[in-house]
Amino acid sequence: SALPPGGSPIVCRMSNRQRGETQSLLGGDARPRLEDAYGSDICPAPRCSVRTALLVFLGAVIGYITTSSIHPVRDTLGLETTRWSAAAADIGMLGAGGTAAGADLDVPTSVGTPFLSDHRSSGAGVAPSKPSGWPSSDTGPFDLDSQEGLKRAVRARTFRSGGELVLFTSDVFGLPSAANLALQLKRLGIFHHLVLAEARRTCEIGQARWPWMGCGWSVGLPGFVQRYGDTPKVRLWGLWSAKWLTIARLVELRANVLGLDTDVLLLTDPYPILHALPARRFHMVIPPEGSRVNLGFLYVRGSALASGGGASSVLWDLVRRLRLFSEDHTVCGSESTSCNMLGLWDQGVFTDALASAQTRRQVYPFTYLQSKAADVWPAIGWPERNASGALPHWREIAALHIVRWHFNKQDVWAANGSDSVPDGSLQRPARFLPHESHPQTAAWRAQRGYQWSVLHPFDPLIHLRNQQPGRLSPGWMNASYLPAAFAANGADAAAAFGRGAFLQADDAIAAVGKHGGEMLLAAPDWLYCVSGRRMVAAGWPALRPSPPCSVVHLVESRAMFGWTEMDKTNRPYVQRAYGMLHPESIFPLEPPPPTRLVRLSRRSLAATAASTGVGGVITALRILALAAAVTNRTFVTPTVPCASQWLIRHGLTLAGIADDYILQLPGETPGSVMCHLSPGGRGCTTFDVALPAWHASKPEHVPAERILLQTKTPGALPADPASAGAGSTHLDIAIGPLRAEAARLVNTEMIEVEPTSLAPLRWEMPPVGLEVDGGSALTPEEVHRLRLLRGRCPGFFSTVKVAAGNYHRKRIRSQPKPERLTPPPASEEGVVWAAHIPGMAR
Repeated sequence: SALPPGGSPIVCRMSNRQRGETQSLLGGDARPRLEDAYGSDICPAPRCSVRTALLVFLGAVIGYITTSSIHPVRDTLGLETTRWSAAAADIGMLGAGGTAAGADLDVPTSVGTPFLSDHRSSGAGVAPSKPSGWPSSDTGPFDLDSQEGLKRAVRARTFRSGGELVLFTSDVFGLPSAANLALQLKRLGIFHHLVLAEARRTCEIGQARWPWMGCGWSVGLPGFVQRYGDTPKVRLWGLWSAKWLTIARLVELRANVLGLDTDVLLLTDPYPILHALPARRFHMVIPPEGSRVNLGFLYVRGSALASGGGASSVLWDLVRRLRLFSEDHTVCGSESTSCNMLGLWDQGVFTDALASAQTRRQVYPFTYLQSKAADVWPAIGWPERNASGALPHWREIAALHIVRWHFNKQDVWAANGSDSVPDGSLQRPARFLPHESHPQTAAWRAQRGYQWSVLHPFDPLIHLRNQQPGRLSPGWMNASYLPAAFAANGADAAAAFGRGAFLQADDAIAAVGKHGGEMLLAAPDWLYCVSGRRMVAAGWPALRPSPPCSVVHLVESRAMFGWTEMDKTNRPYVQRAYGMLHPESIFPLEPPPPTRLVRLSRRSLAATAASTGVGGVITALRILALAAAVTNRTFVTPTVPCASQWLIRHGLTLAGIADDYILQLPGETPGSVMCHLSPGGRGCTTFDVALPAWHASKPEHVPAERILLQTKTPGALPADPASAGAGSTHLDIAIGPLRAEAARLVNTEMIEVEPTSLAPLRWEMPPVGLEVDGGSALTPEEVHRLRLLRGRCPGFFSTVKVAAGNYHRKRIRSQPKPERLTPPPASEEGVVWAAHIPGMAR
């Protein structure tokens, strides 16, 4: 296919053989999906003449030659390029003081389908067929510990030889997440992925389920198992070491490597940003926070790196550090003599390597503070003692563990690259901004500049006992990267600038391109969302049609209703809620959604909106649990009114709400979001236990039979339990009528429960317990089911005593904080369920 400027794509009917290949890749009949992706311009077979095909091919060749002659670096870019001024103005990012934003720039664009318009869809969309130049049908497995295997992987899995490659790691347990990320990429039209596994068998297992998965394996650094034992944790950390070793080797083959973690939301294609200003002028791009928590995003422009330069030196220096602690020395815990691998966490070691490359001196603060007793420190003479012979205070050492950034934005252009770029301020592209009238728009537009640094090279074998080049050092894949190149450049840099502290900006600018210095960029926050946890809490991934950023990393996701022991189980839940968990990636295959459901009535949920604490919501949920246990049905995790007084609010969010207790998902009307409860525990993330209201089956809209629950409190009903000894009241529920009605409606798909009195749902504190009437005690089966629900969803159904020990203690009987914006009062009849996005059409 070819995409002429301003024209529609020309897509010809596929031959039977091509159709079979595409169906194998995409699944099912590909033609209707291609029509959906490209429009109705798929030409019928009689019109696909040889002449048309030749013209299309000739046009593509001429366009490629033209763009390559303008920007030679495009020879290695994995993207089609066009000369669209409109797109350039959107992505060019140059503001006032220079030319029109991005005017007359060649901006790369990827062929892909738009972001899902309906996040509740059970499918995740399908990308169009691969244009010429994309990865071949060779999916491996590739032996990434052999030279031929690496070269074969680059030939087969990159866009053009030595071009773009998306790399992510997985052991056998993480294969579904790896498959899901590959499917997210495919939906954006990105096919050049490679899964890095720890063993060939893992690749074989993955490809047996997902034959299209590109996969290779590496054992990483061999010293891990020998020194620290053959345990699952050690093998996992060995796989993480293989990631850095493999990236360093791929860079030597001139590949541009985009490293991603699998727990991300890919809201847009990141490549147009990476290949536009300012990012295209930099050799490496990382999150501005470095690897403080987890480095879920890394881009290394291998096609532009110099032999022995600072960017590749950082990668090899990280490999060297891991070798130092796996081949030569054992690191031990700082508070015990038992040896462990805490000081070998690759993310912390990477930050140490970055800090060393920035300051031009080798520092090891992360590993040292975790393993002060290790014998490596006297051997390498670090940390250096002061004039009195004493070691530095631990705070001084900890201060070295940081990625340092420059903030000036003008001089870097002249120092990095030959293109003439006028001075100007950096602005957030328009496509990543909310409506003009949104309060966040002015704040984002006010951002100027970007953060950058210079990376200086080091001897990649320093401090190692084995000083001989080999398969674990530079030059193994490309002789021009032999250690001598790094050592020479590093010595030149040390002689020119000394071994002092972080360079001043002017000195750093002068160092670019000299002595092996190369440029490091902090990813702009429209490329990598900072931080992912807060972006989700603020609801920004729900912005349509264009999200405010490209990549959201869920590593710190706290989308949960009170229960803090979620581990990583809420990450795929969040992915699925936003339409980013492809059904094809779920393995083992998920059963159909349950057909016998129970939910709370909307009147019940509306009543909880009046409470400023979560007590009313917890009471409603515990009533729901009791109903689910008695009726033996799956409960529906509800939507709550976005006008609820208990929600935490902030003006600089998508719709004025910033609360981890809910997920803000696109509403049914344009410009609105709905507030769905986050999961209440690890066991609440599977649909056989709890079916969320945002599910494709739309359980909140299924017709239901209502059951009124007879509720009462012993004695007089407190008018204000918050001020009258809240928590001392029990709520009695008549189980007999509920059981009888459930038996009558046993074949009904959905039943809806509502207490006869809604007053307890407005209380600031939930009652101590839910009691059943004495004449109708719960059966052993009902008690068992209720205990299971409380165990699987403790955030929803735990008692007050248990709730006091988790995050609910901060939210029960809470008062509005200064940063909260009190929503307009709403009656139960006219409660506001959806939140309006400022500036969007209602």
